[in-house]
Amino acid sequence: MDILIRADGGEGIGMGHIMRTLCLAKALAESFNVSYVCNKDEKYDAGKNKVISEGFNVYEIDNLKEEEELLNLDAKLLIVDKYNVNNEYFKRLKEKFILVYFDDNNELAYYDVDIIINQNPHGQVLKYNAKNNTKLLIGGDYTLLREDFLKSSPINIENNIKDILITVGGSDDNNLTAQIIKQLKDRNFNLHIVIGPGFKHKDNLKLTSSNNIYFYENANMCELMKKCDIAISSCGSTLYELSYLGVPTIGVVVADNQIRCGKYMNEREVIILKDINEVLEGVKAMNYEKRLKIHNNMIKLIDGKGVNRLKNIIKYTII
Repeated sequence: MDILIRADGGEGIGMGHIMRTLCLAKALAESFNVSYVCNKDEKYDAGKNKVISEGFNVYEIDNLKEEEELLNLDAKLLIVDKYNVNNEYFKRLKEKFILVYFDDNNELAYYDVDIIINQNPHGQVLKYNAKNNTKLLIGGDYTLLREDFLKSSPINIENNIKDILITVGGSDDNNLTAQIIKQLKDRNFNLHIVIGPGFKHKDNLKLTSSNNIYFYENANMCELMKKCDIAISSCGSTLYELSYLGVPTIGVVVADNQIRCGKYMNEREVIILKDINEVLEGVKAMNYEKRLKIHNNMIKLIDGKGVNRLKNIIKYTII
């Protein structure tokens, strides 16, 4: 039995949709034939290449003919993880597929789908308007984490900050990483900087190299997080991985769809939320007591069982 996943990753949108669906895809692949459907535009090549490298087939489609081309593919269930959809989109696709939708912001007036997944801890405060029999899988119980994180234990909090992780997502169109480096490079820290597959400015970034600045492409994110004392991160799903490991984090909103997550986690003292120009101020606020408190709040946020919960519910739905 076949399952399709409609998601993209690359320039302008980062890799979040691809990375979280891959967690679910790997679990579902134990029981089903899983393939991806991606926009054929070359600006999304980073996402397609990542999916292929994980062993999944990719069907490329024309964005202007998306619904038509999806309906020409054979599958029992379709998982959609993309923005800019509407109920006409859902209505057409439901003619053929059991429909699962990854949502983050509850922006539609009505969701004509079979399952809604909102893996964000802040999602539990949202009220969805959907069919009575739509399954609502909302909140941190359904957060997807990669297997290497699930096999890891939280870090220890050291007395002093030595190593800082900087990660703003799979792409950095506004070159925010450079602004963070500028604030911290002359301080007594080692800066571990993740360069995502969709970075436009990576060559210029590398010109800032010095003895305390390290750049990582195709990084093992779990191992890199574990070696750092704090992190500076965009307020996307990377925050959930950092939380699982208990790495005290300064959150920076880099897109409008991260505002709700950043505010929610800041209010609960899971992160310190700062403007991009206030990162140094945030680092200075990270004394031992503050870091320990944030660490303890973080490790209570997500239990790591989300992927198994989602796999079992989808399996029950499709069979």
